[in-house]
Amino acid sequence: MRFRPLRTTLTLLAATTLTLSAAACGGSGTVETGSAGDELAGAKLVVGSKDFTENIMLGKIAVHLLRAHGAEIEDKTNLGGTVPNRKALESGEIDL
Repeated sequence: MRFRPLRTTLTLLAATTLTLSAAACGGSGTVETGSAGDELAGAKLVVGSKDFTENIMLGKIAVHLLRAHGAEIEDKTNLGGTVPNRKALESGEIDL
């Protein structure tokens, strides 16, 4: 029987752990407001973000958080680079 080197075994174990952890983080497209409040009920906001992964994720987090607190949100994440986002903010096309 051939034994795998320790490094390969640890790499496979780490990859398996990450895969299972990521799979456990899945969710539905709806937001439940049971644990959140309705402090923002009636507020209508437009959320925008730049077009790279970190900003898209932060934008989506903001969308879900604001919705969970009762706000009506228009999702305009992934707008583009700095210039389109700045113009959208200055013109009032997006709120944050």
